[in-house]
Amino acid sequence: MKLITTGQYTKMVQLELFSNSREIANAVKATPKFASLGTQADAILAKATLAETQHAERKKMEDDLKKLILRDITNHEELQGMIEELAVDAEAISLDPQDLIGLHFTLQKTPEPVGQLGKVLDVRLEPGDDAGTGKIRWKSMKGAQLYQVQMTDGDPNGNTWKLLTADKKCKLLLEGLTSGKNNWVRVRAKGAAGWGPWSDPAKAMIP
Repeated sequence: MKLITTGQYTKMVQLELFSNSREIANAVKATPKFASLGTQADAILAKATLAETQHAERKKMEDDLKKLILRDITNHEELQGMIEELAVDAEAISLDPQDLIGLHFTLQKTPEPVGQLGKVLDVRLEPGDDAGTGKIRWKSMKGAQLYQVQMTDGDPNGNTWKLLTADKKCKLLLEGLTSGKNNWVRVRAKGAAGWGPWSDPAKAMIP
C-alpha cells in the first residue's frame, strides 16, 4: 500500500490520501495484532472524514469565486462597451473635442507607430498546480498587437516546435502535458511592422 509523503501534495494526491488513510486505519482495526493502535486508527478515520468534508467545502468556494470573478469581468466589459458606444454616438453628433471633454470623456492621443519589435523578454515556463499542467508568462511589449507561442518537448534547436496559440494576453495555461518530461516554450510578438524574432527558449520539467 502506497504511503503519501508531505512533499507530494497536489489536489489529486490529496484525494488519494483520504482513501489511503481509511484503508490503513480500517486494516489496523481489523487486525487483532494491532488492537492497541485502535484509538489512533479511529482518530485517523475521523480526521479523514473531516478533511474530505472541508476539502469539498473549499472546492465549492473556489467554484463560487470563479463565477463571481467571471460575473465581475462580464459587467466590466459590458459597461466599457456601453461607454464606447455612447462616445461614438456623441462624436457623430459633435466633432468638437471640447464638447466630448465637457461630457467627461477622456480623449486619447493618436499612438506613435512602433517599428520592428525585438525579442519578447522574461519568458518563463513553470509547473502548474496540477499534474500535467504548466504556466507560461512573459513581459508585455509596447506596440505588440498579438503574441504567438510555440512549444516542444524535443530538441529546442531542431524543427519540432508546435504552435500553441496566438493571443493578446501575456500568459497561458497549459494542460495535458506529459509528466516527467522537459518542455521548452518560446514567444514572439507581432506589431505594425509584422512579426518580431522568437524569444530565447524557456524550459521546465512538468511534474
